[in-house]
Amino acid sequence: MKKTLFFLTSFFLSAILFAEVFQFPRPRGLNSDESELFLKEGQTPDAENVVTDNINGIEPRGGFTSFSTETSKKLWVFPHSSGVTYLITVSSNQLKATTGGSNFNIGISTISLDNLPAGSSLGDRFYFVDTKNGLKYWDTTSTVLSSVSLRADKMVTHKGRLWLAGVVGDLRTIYGSEYLVGTNFFLAANPTETDPLRIQVQGSLDQIITALFATYNDILMWYKSGSFGGIYGSRRSNFTSRSFSETVGASSAESIRNCDGRLRWIGTDKKVWEFDGSTYKPLTDDIDTYMATLSNVGLAQKSITQTSADDWGNGTVGVNLSTTSSPGDIVFTSLIAPIDRFTDDEYLNNPTWTVLTGSISQGGGAGVILYAAGDDNNNVVMETQSDVMVATWTFNLSTITAYSVLNLRFIDNTDNF
Repeated sequence: MKKTLFFLTSFFLSAILFAEVFQFPRPRGLNSDESELFLKEGQTPDAENVVTDNINGIEPRGGFTSFSTETSKKLWVFPHSSGVTYLITVSSNQLKATTGGSNFNIGISTISLDNLPAGSSLGDRFYFVDTKNGLKYWDTTSTVLSSVSLRADKMVTHKGRLWLAGVVGDLRTIYGSEYLVGTNFFLAANPTETDPLRIQVQGSLDQIITALFATYNDILMWYKSGSFGGIYGSRRSNFTSRSFSETVGASSAESIRNCDGRLRWIGTDKKVWEFDGSTYKPLTDDIDTYMATLSNVGLAQKSITQTSADDWGNGTVGVNLSTTSSPGDIVFTSLIAPIDRFTDDEYLNNPTWTVLTGSISQGGGAGVILYAAGDDNNNVVMETQSDVMVATWTFNLSTITAYSVLNLRFIDNTDNF
């Protein structure tokens, strides 16, 4: 028995020592720690819609998985100190939130669709503001009106403060809140380093601020239609605004993006601009011209022909457009083919037209019908009955005064009609 046990022990030990172990590298992205729900600001996902750095394999990425059928107009991420990350959106006339596991089922506030809010989080509060209802915040349990008089259309978080622009009555000034307190924007008589502040930025003084971007290279960027710059500093006494250009600006905050350390946006001149923190340059000419040029590259090789209606729908390249017609098709033809001018001698089966209401006359050349008069509702209704089909035609005099049928015909089972 001991010899048998020794033999088995030696066998399994040898198998363990000489077994080949294949270790496949586990794919990792740039966000290998925070991938179960939402990406943090400035992080890059492992893949567009999946998480690849879980030990159990590939899983759908929270935030990219389709879990809601609601349409949304804006989207914010609100990370709470409790560890719960909220996704906030505008749906219909409601500001709603979700924790990522269902539809947007957490109601925050009613809003006006013609006056969408700007929003940003500071601490454990999500602040939102518009130019009609003032400044509010949501602390995950209740929504509070902070100021009905402070109304704006731009809001970002930078250096532990909320920053507002587009303030009603003061469109050329940027407002900074008290440090870590997003409800206080009022200037103090004897301010300390943590008190609120206001900065009138450079650029054309007759132009309003069109966009705020936080944060690029530790700078709060501001834009006007014809200039842009940034606010440096970390406390009230050393916040300083600098203008980078007095000619280049931006009108769309949505186009401003940090692209691998370069700030890029579409300017009011329709050019794509790039800023590296000290210098700026155009990346394209007029974006309309640029896109038109791209779409026309190799245009001679982009011609396409179709062989049938199915090919047309499927996008299949063929030899030519089929001239074979089937019942129900509408096709183009020449004047040689029968064309209905709404008279009684145009077709092989000679349909008879009857004017039920109003009156009708022909004029303006071959194939053009003028509708002279209608009933009380400006309608001319004509009906025809033949051995082929029964059709009712309705024409509205208020919108159509002439209709050309020079090169259009209807194909039925037996006749060109």
